[in-house]
Amino acid sequence: MVDITNYILLQEGQPLHAFDLDKIEGGVRVRDSVEGERIKTLDGNDVELGEGVLVIADEKGPIAIAGIVGGYRSAVGRDTDKILLEAAYFEPSKVRKGTKRTGIYTESSYRFERNVDIERLSFAQDTAISMLIEITGARLVALRDLRVKKYEPRKVFLSWGKYERYTGDRLREEEVRKVLGALEIPHRIKECGVEVFVPSHRSFDMHGDADVIEELLRVKGYDTVKPEPPRLPAKGQLRKDGTWEVRRFLRDKGLEEVITLPYEDGELYELLHMEKPSLEILNPLVPSQRYMRSSLIPSLLKVALFNMSHYNHDVGIFEIGKVFSEKGEEERIGLLLNGKLRDFPHVKWDHYYLLEIVQGIASLFGKEILFDVSDLPFLHTGAQAEVLLGGERIGFVGMLHPAFAE
Repeated sequence: MVDITNYILLQEGQPLHAFDLDKIEGGVRVRDSVEGERIKTLDGNDVELGEGVLVIADEKGPIAIAGIVGGYRSAVGRDTDKILLEAAYFEPSKVRKGTKRTGIYTESSYRFERNVDIERLSFAQDTAISMLIEITGARLVALRDLRVKKYEPRKVFLSWGKYERYTGDRLREEEVRKVLGALEIPHRIKECGVEVFVPSHRSFDMHGDADVIEELLRVKGYDTVKPEPPRLPAKGQLRKDGTWEVRRFLRDKGLEEVITLPYEDGELYELLHMEKPSLEILNPLVPSQRYMRSSLIPSLLKVALFNMSHYNHDVGIFEIGKVFSEKGEEERIGLLLNGKLRDFPHVKWDHYYLLEIVQGIASLFGKEILFDVSDLPFLHTGAQAEVLLGGERIGFVGMLHPAFAE
């Protein structure tokens, strides 16, 4: 049975789930979990659901986390002779809420989060039943369709004029028929445009006329759009805080600017014995982006490690970016040097060269800085210093400690 449901999942993109009917107590319904409810999943893990997670439940409690994973209590086994087969459509937002709450990500949740075709449910279910009957000699006892209402195609109208304004190109009727026909998108050509009836398999990403334009352009080719300069004058204003001068100075010194994401997983902070970021994102896109960074050092180290893993050991980079704390956000400059200056191989990157660069940055603003003893754990004991301006610590320089460099 499990092989059949997995086969349908891969062939049709429709997750199915099989329950042992004899292990279900009373009726089955789909509902939100309540505070304090738990479920033992198929892999034997005991999961606390909390409130608001969509579940499939019998009278005793949850028997599956809807769209994500089945429960151990109702799992099919070698002794199973009565099966309840579920083919369902779950709202992507509800499934995603369940994965974020429980931390469980499966092949089923991956597909439900990205929307499955509600009109293909019956086909996927019928295919699985036919395979089960043919392979095992099973007998179909009952079939229930519990859909509240059938899918009604959304109507989207695209005028010829709007397409021309967006793309600078005129659209021919035969092109529309060819493209939308190939994409299996029902449509009707009208005098002033085209009316599209969004099919069920595109209901998740086709909402307006801009989406229709995107589909037409995607097939025709974006290279058919003629380049045209902006019609409105740009009203941007150059920054006058000295950052452009700093960038120019650092590039003249042989460094290259990098721009990294302000998110971290916190692992490098622990490895370097740095204080862990205090701002945790409640709903991160991926687990490796759980925190808002509090330093540029881990970000620069990741760039350097990536380069060195690709046999580029001569790295001189800088970033002017923001760091975050409970007090707010702050813009900082971070520098990282390794190996030799690429254009001048006789010049070796070292902390003396770094001191020279830091003094040069201060000179751009007419400031005088001093260096004092520092004791940061991730820097070499005899090759580090803190940077002082007017007696206040504004930064640090040094060589990465050999233990961490390894």
